[in-house]
Parts: sequence; structure tokens; C-alpha cells
Amino acid sequence: MQKYKSLITGSLIAAMIIVTPLVTFADNDNKDKKDNDNKEIQVREIKSEKNQKEHSWFNSNWFISRKDRITSAPVISNVVVDTNKTYKTKIKWDTSVRSNSFVWFSKTSPVDTSIKPTIKRNDRVLSHKIELKKLESNTKYYVVVGSANGQNKTLSTETSFTTGVINENNNNLSIKSLEGKKIINVGDTAKVMVNVSDKGNGNLSFSADWGDTTSSNQSSLLNKTIQSATFNHIYNTIGTYTATFTVTNNDGKTDSKSMEIKVVSIISDITSPIISNIETKVNKTDATISWITNEPTTSSIFYNATTTVDVNNSNTPKVVDSKLVTKHSLNIPLLVSSTLYHFIIKSVDAANNAVTSIEYAFHTN
Repeated sequence: MQKYKSLITGSLIAAMIIVTPLVTFADNDNKDKKDNDNKEIQVREIKSEKNQKEHSWFNSNWFISRKDRITSAPVISNVVVDTNKTYKTKIKWDTSVRSNSFVWFSKTSPVDTSIKPTIKRNDRVLSHKIELKKLESNTKYYVVVGSANGQNKTLSTETSFTTGVINENNNNLSIKSLEGKKIINVGDTAKVMVNVSDKGNGNLSFSADWGDTTSSNQSSLLNKTIQSATFNHIYNTIGTYTATFTVTNNDGKTDSKSMEIKVVSIISDITSPIISNIETKVNKTDATISWITNEPTTSSIFYNATTTVDVNNSNTPKVVDSKLVTKHSLNIPLLVSSTLYHFIIKSVDAANNAVTSIEYAFHTN
């Protein structure tokens, strides 16, 4: 009997030794199978997420950051185009929230904004600046700027600029500025002052093309480095005209500069606009000032680091936007930090009624 018990016990022990590795192998197989299943699920999820993405350039990763989705669309303001160069130009604008920058431009109007922008910048900023290069001289271009933050995007209205004329060896002669009203009533006289610098101090010839098939000429003898010539012209038809002024010196060198003059219908409005809701946002080296007018007007801010701001002095620093709007916002750049500045707001309506605010002040950070 004892012999049978020993035999049975030995058989059970042998069976356990054989079965244990098989169970371990089975567990490992199950674990490997689960790992493979998990990997397949992850691959399917990644493919599904990729397929759900839209292929529009506005919704590409260039514009959308998963960590930074802003719900409010950017508001574009203060669009400025520098037209002093022959082969390039700088375009600047501001946005109400940090956003990307992109520009469409072409030599035909309207600009096609359904295609990808000509130039784009991925940095999200409040003050935008893009330089257009390799342009053709003496050529009119049309441009639209835009900004996007997340899925929200905003485009500006179309504007235009004309590149400068090629002037070889024209280092001494230049038209520094054009001064005159950009909005006048039909039948009124447009008055434009052309400020010229010519180190040659010779005889200058001026000409004006008013953009309505009318031209005029003047001559002036320079007795100093900087001299001005004033042109007058009556517009008899409502419209927007590009007036171009050219100066030529004794050496045959020339320079040209243009400005747009908008001619509107005669308005019996003699009431000046009203300025309200003035707000300032001050940083270390710039400040943004916003306000509201009770009717569409232009926007101007005159500023100075002194206690008195003279809006009638041409040397007083200023920022200007000629668009007629009721909600105004202008940025004053390149300020000195930790400095007290004084400023005055000026707005002019379509009937040339102007209003200026009292003098205000802000202190940079």
C-alpha cells in the first residue's frame, strides 16, 4: 500500500513540473497579444485624427496651435504702406490680439485672397511688419493684409501703392514730403505743398499730374538745401485721384512722389464731430490710443515729450490714418521708456469739419 502511495505522489509532482512552464508560456502569449492589440488601436486613432483635419491652409498647423486657441477674431487697424522705395516696400498694421501675419498683393485688382497668401509669418504679434521685395519700379500694386489666431481670421480692405521711379545717381535730389488735404469738396481747390531737398542748390523745375488729365508746371531757384513749391488745382468731378509731383534739377536728375486726393459731394454739414471714450494702453516703448467719434472721421494723434503739443507745427510728431471711421485706434511707436508724453487727438469728417481734444498725457513703462 505504501508503495502505491509513493508512486501516485511522484506522478503528481512530475505533472506539476511539466504543466507550470506551459502555463507561463500561455500567459506570455496573452500579454504579447494584448500589446499588439493596443498598438493597432493607437495606429487607428492616429489615422482617424489625421483624416479629420481639414486641408485648407487657414486650418493648417501653421495657423492653429492646440495649446493656444483664441476665441475672439483679431481686429486689424493702422494699415500703413511705405511707398518711398523703388523695388521694395514695407507694410505695417496692428491687431487687437496676438495673431499671425499674411499678405496678398498683385498688379491687378481685386486681389485674389482665395489662394494662399504671397507672404506669411508664423509669429503671433500685435504690431505686424512685412517687407515686399523684388518689385517693379514705377508700378501700381494692390495689397490685402490679414491676421489669424487659431481658427479666427480677419482680412483688411484692399489698398494700393505705387513704387518709385528709377533715378540713377540721384543721391542729392529728393521729394521729402507732400502736404495737403486728402479729402476736399467737389469744386474746391486742392492745395499741395511739395517739399524738396537738393544739395546742388541749382535751378529746379516742378511738375504736377493731378490724375484727372490736368497737369501744371513751375520753376524755382534754390538758394538753400530745402525748398518748397505749392500747387493748386480745382477738381470738378467726384472721385479719388492720384496726384503725382515731379522735380528735376540742372543735372537732369528727377524724383517723383504721389498722394491720393478724395473729392466728395458738397455737404452742408458744418458741425464738428464729437470725440469720446478716449483710452490709452501704454507699454515700454509704444502706446495705443483709441477713441470714438459720433460720425465717420479721420484719425490723428499729435504727441510730444514736452508740456505743450502744437498741432499746427509741421515738426510735431504725429500718427495719421485717413480712413473715415467712428472707432479709432492708433499706435505710437518708438517711444522712450520711463518718459512722460503729452498728446492731442484730432478728427476730421467728410465735410472737413475738424475737432481736437484737450491735451492728455501718459507715462511709458
